[in-house]
Amino acid sequence: MLVKQLMKKRKNDLFTVSPEQTVAALIETLNKRHVGAMVVVDAHGVLQGIVSERAVLRVAYDQSTKTVDCSKTIGEIMRKRDDISTVTVNSRVREVMELMQKERTRHVIVVDDQGKAVTCLSVRDIVEQLLATIETENRELQNFMYGY
Repeated sequence: MLVKQLMKKRKNDLFTVSPEQTVAALIETLNKRHVGAMVVVDAHGVLQGIVSERAVLRVAYDQSTKTVDCSKTIGEIMRKRDDISTVTVNSRVREVMELMQKERTRHVIVVDDQGKAVTCLSVRDIVEQLLATIETENRELQNFMYGY
């Protein structure tokens, strides 16, 4: 299955933030959107990176004071464009899963031919598709075996 086929079966909202926004604004937006990561773009919509809940926990959290520095900017805590891999709509979903495993990430950005972010796939998107595929295959096997 290709990423573009997976995208047809799900909502393809692209939630973005700018590198200048604060961690406080990021936390608010993550909670409001019920997502674990957001794509970071500049004022012109150019992909700058990705920021996740984990970035807040790993970078913005100060272990000595046991607080999160909400005044930091997203640009200070995000994974920058050069440090992330992206996929295209023509990538295979299996490649996306392998990339997620290799890079130990739960989110992968899908880009178009010009390198502009189209959507962000999560592990949840992949698991939901795999479950749907398994259910369909099981139904077809039962129909074949029992003549439904």
